[in-house]
Amino acid sequence: MKTEKLYHISMTIIGLSLALIGVNGLVSGTPTISSQLMGIGGAGMVLTTLYYYWAGEDIELSEIGALISVVASIFALAGSLILLL
Repeated sequence: MKTEKLYHISMTIIGLSLALIGVNGLVSGTPTISSQLMGIGGAGMVLTTLYYYWAGEDIELSEIGALISVVASIFALAGSLILLL
């Protein structure tokens, strides 16, 4: 798999993880500033990543950079799931 595609997928997962935390704060009835900012930031990450992917913008990314983004997305998703469950 190309490193650019791995990067875009992992950044989308990180953005969705942050957005889920924000949505959870809104649904629970006790929204905080931090959860709202996480939701907005996560949605922004998803939209930006999807834009760059669909626009075909080339990025220079090494295999180590792609690996770091994949590991970060795994940790972000795991942390969000632990917080939500």
